[in-house]
Amino acid sequence: MAWALLDDNFPHNPKVAHANSLHALAGYLFVCGLCYCRKYRTSGFIPETALKALGFFASPKKPTEALIASRLWDKIDGGYQVHGYLEQYDDAEAKSAIEARRQVKREAGRKGGLARAAKQAENPQANFQAVPSTAPSTIQAPVSSTLQAHRGREGEASDRNVLVLQEKKEIGPRDLWWLELLRRYPANRSQRSIMVEHQFCEIFDRDPRPDADIWAEMLEGLENALAGYEWRVKGMVPRMDRWLERKGWLERHEYAPVSTVVSEKTARNLTAMEQFIKAGER
Repeated sequence: MAWALLDDNFPHNPKVAHANSLHALAGYLFVCGLCYCRKYRTSGFIPETALKALGFFASPKKPTEALIASRLWDKIDGGYQVHGYLEQYDDAEAKSAIEARRQVKREAGRKGGLARAAKQAENPQANFQAVPSTAPSTIQAPVSSTLQAHRGREGEASDRNVLVLQEKKEIGPRDLWWLELLRRYPANRSQRSIMVEHQFCEIFDRDPRPDADIWAEMLEGLENALAGYEWRVKGMVPRMDRWLERKGWLERHEYAPVSTVVSEKTARNLTAMEQFIKAGER
């Protein structure tokens, strides 16, 4: 884990104050970008494609312009460079030091493995142990501690002791996203409830994707629904808990009303009715 250290005078720095005067969230975006650089050891470089993955819950366009205008970020090819980053951090040196330590551990493990293999080759009988005299006089191979840990009662495998390595999921600021969803969702159908907030957080827990990708997809779906004919004109807005339960952000809404399509049977009935009316008018 890398640490993004900040001076305690950061909120009062003239550049930060100027950036916050241009946009209220500029300082927060700067901190998010600094954490990104420290996590991935980028030497202060933030790719333009990574802006939406910084954990920033609003559009980063205006805050980014404020940071560039205040000279906290510099616009370069392919992204942005944190101004003066290398004066405070040396990611390249830290990365090389970490890689050197890992190489030393790998080399030590390799030498230890070769030494054990050579020792076993010299004395093959050391790999076996005798069964106590109360059991039949047979020779059996020793059971490794790893295999013993995975065996349950009566020699059957126990799933409880199996460790599954999973890639760590990237967690975002869900509390801030929840407030943003309440702000954007139609006020007459939103629900400021602990239960609904818990339902909102469970969506991120059940999805293996990074939280930032799920939030971006949810915002896009909400904007599509707000601009659609059903929500905008007809007012057919579901309650927030229903919308979250059925993943309403995945539904597509049309800006104009969709033309009605009738079946062939209905079309024949309408034609026959029209002819009947015309015949009665004669």
